[in-house]
Amino acid sequence: MQYKIFCDDYILYDSQLNEFQVGSPVLKQELNAVDELTFTIYPNHPYFNNISKLSSEIKVFRDDNLLFKGRVINSELGFRGEKKIVCEGTLAFLL
Repeated sequence: MQYKIFCDDYILYDSQLNEFQVGSPVLKQELNAVDELTFTIYPNHPYFNNISKLSSEIKVFRDDNLLFKGRVINSELGFRGEKKIVCEGTLAFLL
């Protein structure tokens, strides 16, 4: 299985490419609840600065199937310059 995470038209994570990696990607999906994606992106990532709070669209694919679509709701800068990203699924747009 191949997993990919996109931010707008930029690839953030590809399970088969070493140059596009993020730390600790976790996708939480529950029935009748808002999906949530969290991950850490490091300063050496080519698209580190392309993630914008509330305006960037994040998509997660497994092979060619869309698993998650949402937006960034929180971006927290860490001690070593890394960003912890929290995304909410499209169901939250309706709230």
